[in-house]
Amino acid sequence: MAEKRLGLFRMRKNKGSSAASAKQPKAAAQSQPVQDGKKRTQEQDRGHSDRTLKMFPKFMSHRKTNKNTEGTDKFGSRPTDVSTASIECAEMTNYVVKADQVPAMVRIMHERLSSPVTADVRLFMNILRMADEHPPGVVLTLLRCAPTCDRVEARDHSMTWVCSAHRFAVQTMKALLCRLQCDNVVTEMGRKCGWDTLLCAQTQHYAMGLLAREMRRDLMPLCFRIACHLLGLLSTAGHRWDRPFLAFLVEVFDCLDLSECRDRVLEMMSRYLQSECRERGRLALRGLMVLIKDPLIARRMGILSQRLVDVLGDADREVVRLSLSVFMNVLQYKDILISSTTAPKLAEALLPLFDHDHSHVQLLSIQLFEKVMDLVVDQGKKPLKRTVSQSLLPLFLHCHDENQHVANASMETLLCAARFLKKRSLKQAVKKEMPMKFGKCLLQENRSRAAELLLQALPYLESPQEPLREAAIRFIGMAARYLKGQPGELHVLSQALEAMSKDDSPSSTNLEIQAIFGQRCAELRSSAGFGEPVSQEQYQEPVKRTSPLSVTGEPGMDDARHS
Repeated sequence: MAEKRLGLFRMRKNKGSSAASAKQPKAAAQSQPVQDGKKRTQEQDRGHSDRTLKMFPKFMSHRKTNKNTEGTDKFGSRPTDVSTASIECAEMTNYVVKADQVPAMVRIMHERLSSPVTADVRLFMNILRMADEHPPGVVLTLLRCAPTCDRVEARDHSMTWVCSAHRFAVQTMKALLCRLQCDNVVTEMGRKCGWDTLLCAQTQHYAMGLLAREMRRDLMPLCFRIACHLLGLLSTAGHRWDRPFLAFLVEVFDCLDLSECRDRVLEMMSRYLQSECRERGRLALRGLMVLIKDPLIARRMGILSQRLVDVLGDADREVVRLSLSVFMNVLQYKDILISSTTAPKLAEALLPLFDHDHSHVQLLSIQLFEKVMDLVVDQGKKPLKRTVSQSLLPLFLHCHDENQHVANASMETLLCAARFLKKRSLKQAVKKEMPMKFGKCLLQENRSRAAELLLQALPYLESPQEPLREAAIRFIGMAARYLKGQPGELHVLSQALEAMSKDDSPSSTNLEIQAIFGQRCAELRSSAGFGEPVSQEQYQEPVKRTSPLSVTGEPGMDDARHS
């Protein structure tokens, strides 16, 4: 617009006084842009800023400089008539910087920032003023300067190169946000230490996520354009700044029109879920939590099911929690079922999570296990029965969990498992809330698996929760009856004795069962010719150390004693 007006102005001057115009062509060229700049409307300013901010995500990116073609770019060439004196002139508030001077001035400012000498505050003020007056020139030149950040040089101030370019980018970003009248975003980022976090490569993704959350409050249209641009950048693998870009994109996913990019987004999420970088996987899971609000994307999540199952074995509790949450949110849609291939794998992965050290992970895994039984297709029910049978004892023991939410979920899932297996006696015991009767019924229904069930209960003796330990002890006492005469009885009882003896403050039930198991082990060793049994007084020695509370009437104790 300025160039068009300048041309018109010259035409009129030539008509009126050609001699005057011939004498003062330079003055007109210098003064007219200033006058035109004052006449620009607010709407034109905002349009100009919008076009400039399409390049906003690139502030954290680097472009390689092609020295052979650098002089052909409008903002890449270095004018020969600009010197350090021009930079000094720029510090005068009434000095107007021409567009063709911007590249050289930005480069000189960058060199100053890169030097070991501490930068003057006026230099930063000039950066802000120049970014406000010539955003495209500053941005493009900055991108050409940025590759110096990548150098690892063998000198003391090598890290200054990295810090200076990043400080320069941050200052420019602030200036552009202020140009959009988003001073509150700049302020909030500063209050939450976001700008400082952005300067560190290890924490840039956190800062970019924070910046996205702050921007989307007042700059939704801009966030939409940035999200579209980032989606294009991240659709192909190998982008070096993919982690901070992905962190920004995850926060503004709901700005996108997913009807136009569902397949691309799912493909990208699948790739990041397979990344060896845990942070990238976590960001992908957070993105999926947003994306599955779209029913069509939720219905296509089957392509990610295997990877989501694999993630459940991760050591990071947050990754596991997010994966469980994704599954739970997908299965809330009524017309979605679990395939016959996914159900057994998912159930097997969930079983160890019943005993996770994080209660929320426990709760989600137990609830999801119930959904697997309810929503598996008919063809997948038979392969699932084995895992459901293995879940009965852990679910039964967690009905005694101190966390009431976990206990309630365990009871509901246990009832669902009994129905799934069509075990009427187990179902009735759960409905009547008779936990010890459930234990007896479980052993009666699985006599041949008594040793397996007893060994399955042993890890719960190390639980920090006393109610869980006590429930496991009582079940182990009941299981001993069904072991009599079975191969490996001595080995199983010996393992149980060793596990029970590790309790630093054993209950009276624990000590009584230890005595009973010790006597039975001695009898089995004697009959096998390993040695003579010791006296009855030695069997009863652990019992003498118990509290005076009688436990002979406890369900299962008589059975264990007379085995």
